[in-house]
Amino acid sequence: MKRQGQFTGKIYDEDYDFNKCPECCTMISDEDLKDDKFINKRHVKDLLDCVKYFGCPAAKNNTL
Repeated sequence: MKRQGQFTGKIYDEDYDFNKCPECCTMISDEDLKDDKFINKRHVKDLLDCVKYFGCPAAKNNTL
């Protein structure tokens, strides 16, 4: 399953080395990946969670 970065919204492939991932991620099904509206809503929800701390490297490097 692919994952969506919670801060950046980036979609990571299954073969990505998540030990080096600069942010938290949410698992996304292949079916949900086809739905842009779902992906955008998921990202907004994830950003609301991130705003509590902005502690990940992606947030600190401001890669949005």
